[in-house]
Amino acid sequence: MLQLHAAGQHEHVIAAIEAALIHGQAQPWMYETLALSMQITGRPKDEVERVLLSRVDFTAADVDSMLYSAAYLTRFGGETLALRLYRQASRLAPTRHEPYVMGLKLALKQKDYDTVGWAAAGIITSAWTGNHKQLHREAEDAALEAEQKLRQAGKTEQADKLKTAMAAARVRDLVVRLTWAGVGDLDVVVEEPPGTICSFDNPQSRGGGVLMHDGYGPTQDNCYEEYACPRGVPGNYRLRIKHVWGNIVGRRAQLVVIRYQGT
Repeated sequence: MLQLHAAGQHEHVIAAIEAALIHGQAQPWMYETLALSMQITGRPKDEVERVLLSRVDFTAADVDSMLYSAAYLTRFGGETLALRLYRQASRLAPTRHEPYVMGLKLALKQKDYDTVGWAAAGIITSAWTGNHKQLHREAEDAALEAEQKLRQAGKTEQADKLKTAMAAARVRDLVVRLTWAGVGDLDVVVEEPPGTICSFDNPQSRGGGVLMHDGYGPTQDNCYEEYACPRGVPGNYRLRIKHVWGNIVGRRAQLVVIRYQGT
């Protein structure tokens, strides 16, 4: 197959893969190769899209495969179908940020402001480590622009719906912030109702909690720990504070617990 592809025998590649699929010898990579060969040979766009959607059917509820196929569809100009896949992936794995982030880019490109609202709210709802602050800023900006465009177009009801969705997305069931001063480090460990633990060793738990920041001294602006659980599980949350190293001024720290932030 690779030799045929390298030799530019794309019609033979198509025939070989289609024969393998007919005889029940399907593999995920075959669909991408088939779609690529079809595009090179100038096959109709809907045929290429159908092949990539078949890959999704083949892999069933595999979110990674959905994201992969959506990226391929975007490459082949199938943005509308790609957005459908991103939405489907977000329903299967609502804590994954990729469907919302990639979906937002496509929705902005298509000026699909309803979908912008879905993607932006999905990004804001979730809490992640890493570059979440930048992603949240981009989502807020996109949602504001979409709301303005909808109002300018006289779609007041849709604009109000988007605004309401964004307000709900900003709600956090539980936020914990620990601050201190000194040349030292404290850690927050959160034991969640399902039995999961969120900590430095496990910054994103299955219980929905995320250690948003793990700080240490001596810089005062960095002397804090922050935990957030956007959608918490009912039950008791146990917080433990660990002295990791160094000297903490006054051997004291301040712990702030906020429930239902944004309500």
